[in-house]
Parts: sequence; structure tokens; C-alpha cells
Amino acid sequence: MRPHQKQIIENVLKELVSQATQVEDAVAQAKLFRVNCRKMGMMVCQLSQMLLTLLRYVSLDPVLLYMNPNHYFSTISMVSRILDQALSLACTCKRKTIFCHLFPAMNRTRFHKLYRLLDACIADTNRLLIIYDPGFNRLLANGSPFPLASWSCMVTAAHSGDELHLHQTLMILTEITTRAECNIDLRCKAFKTNSPGAKAIVELLLNVIQESEVRTSKVLAIRSIGSLARIFRESNNHPVLRVLVSQLENGDGEVVTEALVALTKFACDHNHLCRQHSNMMIELSAAQLLVKLLSEGEREWWVQFHGLELMCRIASKADYSEAVEHDRVATAIRHLLTSESGRRTAVSRHPELKELATKALDCLTLYYPE
Repeated sequence: MRPHQKQIIENVLKELVSQATQVEDAVAQAKLFRVNCRKMGMMVCQLSQMLLTLLRYVSLDPVLLYMNPNHYFSTISMVSRILDQALSLACTCKRKTIFCHLFPAMNRTRFHKLYRLLDACIADTNRLLIIYDPGFNRLLANGSPFPLASWSCMVTAAHSGDELHLHQTLMILTEITTRAECNIDLRCKAFKTNSPGAKAIVELLLNVIQESEVRTSKVLAIRSIGSLARIFRESNNHPVLRVLVSQLENGDGEVVTEALVALTKFACDHNHLCRQHSNMMIELSAAQLLVKLLSEGEREWWVQFHGLELMCRIASKADYSEAVEHDRVATAIRHLLTSESGRRTAVSRHPELKELATKALDCLTLYYPE
């Protein structure tokens, strides 16, 4: 963490602790809705203690460098907004007004809404505490497999917990798998495919992708699987790729896009098993689904972009068992290269995609001449 970044984060956290103190002071002076204020004050006090702990962790200059700053600042920004709302509500309870007497139900509704928001703040702040815990991230930096024992406990808790708890677990796993994607030592030591902890994590992620009805949970789980693409072997890639390919039929564009990105990490040149993974995708009817996906002209351009990229990747690597499959892929790629819709969207925005598509067509023509 750079010195100026560290200073900014410390200053922001100090401001949040000061905000929380103001809320606690206002709660202590409340003359109305004292029970509600007391509960709100207890939640704010818990949040304040967590922020102080986080401040102490950050001051130790943690070695965890991969943390996405957008995740951090979005959480901090949310905490600040919620504390402002809590302070405003607590201040209205410091004096008795006619409005409060006439509309007590409205104020109780505000309290209950704020409770839910504070719960979310506490959960997200707890995630930051885990990520910035010096002991935890020292283990990660060393590529130690020991954190997986803790992750197994997280998996167990996620299965028995509510959606908020699950979301928190997925956020932590996303950060860790992002680190593993670019750190070969961590990936090899901590995510051995025969490790019980690694198996439990993969099973949790696949279960979320298949069964969760919450978009953000699906997206996080798919992203984590994509980050781990290089740990899967030919012998165990079938269940993982089957679940990812099935998401290409999901009606949600964000989920489809994330699945395309994840599958591309299996089929890209950086993955030394890209040919085997591509063949498995063909067996799972990925080519048919991609042709259908890309033929839908109303699809967002980023879906077209990632869809065409994946199709080109597997087109140049997979072994087609049927000529008709080859023809469908070649036709779809040509259509996106030559059609008006293709020129207006994905291909026009990314010239490198046109180059990739041209190479894929050349490869198809070379090995499967018409």
C-alpha cells in the first residue's frame, strides 16, 4: 500500500469514527422513540468498534496489495451515507414535535429500514476486517495453504447462513481468487484440486451459480470460478464447464457476460489446457449456444464482444465431431464481421477482436476446408 493511499484511508476512517460518535451522542439525548434509538445506537457502536479495528489494521501497512480499491471505497462511502441518515434520525428524536406524535408509524418504518442498512454496513465492514487482517494476509502473501481451513469454515457457515452472510463470504472469496489468478505460488499451494478446502470452495461456488436467484451472488461466484480456471485439469473440468455453459442461457445480461468472461479464461492461450477445455465446451453444446446468443441482434454490445471472443477462441482450438457444428461457428463469425449490426457494435469498438475473428476463420478454413 502506497503512503499517500494509506494516509487517505486512515483519514476517511477517522472521519467515519467521528460520525459514529456523533450518532451515539445524539442517541443518548433522544427524548422520543428511545427503544428504537437505543437499538440503533448499539448497532452504530458495534460498527464504530469495527472501524477502529480496521483503522488499526490499515495503520500496520498490510501487505495485501490486490484489494480492489473500488470495493473498499464503495463500502466506506455506503457506511458514511448510512451514518448520516442515522444521525439525522437521531437528531429528530432529541426534541418532541407534533409531526412525531401524529405519524409515529412513519418514524418506526424509518428505524427498521435503517436497521437493515446498518446490518449491511456491518457485514461489509467485517469483510474488510478479514481482508485487511495482518495475520490473514501474511498467510496469503506467503502462498500458504493454511487459510483454506478457515475458508472451509466460511463455506460451512455460508451453507447454513442467510443471503447476507453468503454475499459476504462470496466477496471475500472473490478477493482471494483474484489474488490467486495472478499469483502462481498461491494458486498452486492453496488451491490444490485434491485439497478438501479447495473442493469445498469450488462446490460452494458451483452451487451458488446453479441455485441462487440473486444476480450479485451468481456474478461473484462465476467470477471466482473464472479466476481459478488454471487449477482445473482435463479429468475434473466437466462439472465446472457444464455449469458455466448453462449460464449462457440465463436471461440476465450481466450473468451471461460474466459466464462468457470466465469461459474465455478456460479457452485462452494463457491456459495450457485450452484445447482440452475448448473440446469439452463443444461437447457441452457451447458453440450452439454462442451462435444463438450472437444471432440475437438486440443483445448488448459487451455481450457480443465477449461472446465473439469466446467463439473465436474455441473455434481455433476445438476438434469438431460434426461438420455442421463447424459450419455454424464459421457462419456466425462471418456474420458478425460483415453485418451492419456487427460493424456498429462489438467489432467496431474493438479492432483487435476483428483480428482475432479473422485468425479463427483462417484456422477453420485450414483444418476444415469447405
